[in-house]
Amino acid sequence: MRLFKEYFNTYYEPSELDTQLYDASNKFDNVYHYEYYVENYSDSKPAEVLHPEILTSNLQEVLDLHRSPHDYLLLLSVVKNINDINQLKRLDCWLGYFLQNWENKPSQFNLLITTLLNQYCINSYIHSQTTLEFEISKNWLSDYFKSGIDFHEECVANYLLTMSLIIGSNPGIINKSSQETFREYQNKRLTSLNIADFFNSIFTKFPLPTFLINQLLHFDFNELQLIIELLYGKNLRNCNNLPLPISKKESQIIRIQIKDEFIIETNRIKSYLVLAKLISAADNYNRVAIHHLTLSATFSKNLSVFIKDLSYWKQVYKFAVQINRELTEEVRVEEFYEFFEKKKFELNQSFNFKGRTIKSIMREIVGTREKVMLNKEMKYKWKRKYKTKTFTDENNIKYIFKELRTGKQLYNEGLVMKHCVFTYYSYLCNLGTHSIVSMSRKEKGITKKLITIALSENKLMEARGKSNRVANDKERLILIKWFKKMNIDHKKAWW
Repeated sequence: MRLFKEYFNTYYEPSELDTQLYDASNKFDNVYHYEYYVENYSDSKPAEVLHPEILTSNLQEVLDLHRSPHDYLLLLSVVKNINDINQLKRLDCWLGYFLQNWENKPSQFNLLITTLLNQYCINSYIHSQTTLEFEISKNWLSDYFKSGIDFHEECVANYLLTMSLIIGSNPGIINKSSQETFREYQNKRLTSLNIADFFNSIFTKFPLPTFLINQLLHFDFNELQLIIELLYGKNLRNCNNLPLPISKKESQIIRIQIKDEFIIETNRIKSYLVLAKLISAADNYNRVAIHHLTLSATFSKNLSVFIKDLSYWKQVYKFAVQINRELTEEVRVEEFYEFFEKKKFELNQSFNFKGRTIKSIMREIVGTREKVMLNKEMKYKWKRKYKTKTFTDENNIKYIFKELRTGKQLYNEGLVMKHCVFTYYSYLCNLGTHSIVSMSRKEKGITKKLITIALSENKLMEARGKSNRVANDKERLILIKWFKKMNIDHKKAWW
């Protein structure tokens, strides 16, 4: 800070600066942060306020205390987008509470202030808080900080604020005295690893599944209401905010079987209920199969359509869980789902599951993949490396060497010669590492293919005739002439 003050006094005239900007500069760690502040806020009013009707200076004090320029911009953007005076008053009360306690644990309250601003952006639950609920939330947080429990992660700050909001609106939800729980964690630090246990110890005799607690920060208003019903001990099937009806078996799957978090961006609880229905139908919980299903386009982007076709997807999932144990072809799980999505929505084709096995389905998927690859590779084109050459023997028979330059030509070569030149070399030729030359014989106006020659970097890789036969003596003499003419190394190849 001494170096910063020297820089300040050298390059800035205090008389030219706003007094509050000068005071705020004392809070910064380095010149960069101060200059950033001056650049973004020097034209602002002497004191930032939430609203003309709100006479406190809590906002300005928070600006002065926080050290990250990003937080300044975040806070002001939040304030700018809030039009409801009651919400702004509640935000001001929260800021005032945090400021009163800031000096005791500045690092923790900085995290809580950042969390508060983030929640005001995305969490409608905090907007509906009444004055009484705010006082209850504030008192619970005060008891927490008096206990001396430490934390240093923003996600923990998020949980603590959310828990205080839940307790504020539902004070009777606490399972046992908060002080008793605080004593259990007194010599521990709350982290992302133990916050779920802390949550359950505060609220309920019947612990919520960890995956639900870990999703807590992303739930919308209705989803949080459902969580609160569960915390009161209500059966999941009887919750008023349940987005889908579920069976007793599906309810048990939610509480007991699902132990993993999946990448679900919206409709989180509804999505997990749908997963429970799939697991129940297949009587199998397969983490890999579920993970790839949640990433599929229909499930992640259009859940209502997925639910509409739920009977179809139950059948798909029943086969998906068998992939790992009955793998007969190399089929990825995501490819498995893409196959059925395309059948259903792009091609509008029905799929008859009756009498099908996982092996027969995988053979069809592989066949479909090969057709797609065939169409793609048939369109390949590459540059010519070898000019067409013709040799004539003593019987006036012409031997023509012509490079094949498209996927379609390779495919036709393979059909005529009954070998796999297209399968093995279309990709390599398109890549530019290999070339294929076709040797033909022209006699009495009739042309007949004889040998297919594979080359790489002017070296012979192989030369094969129909059905992969080797060249006969006559053909070898002609081939050697062409090799010498084109300066091709053929001595190390087996041909």
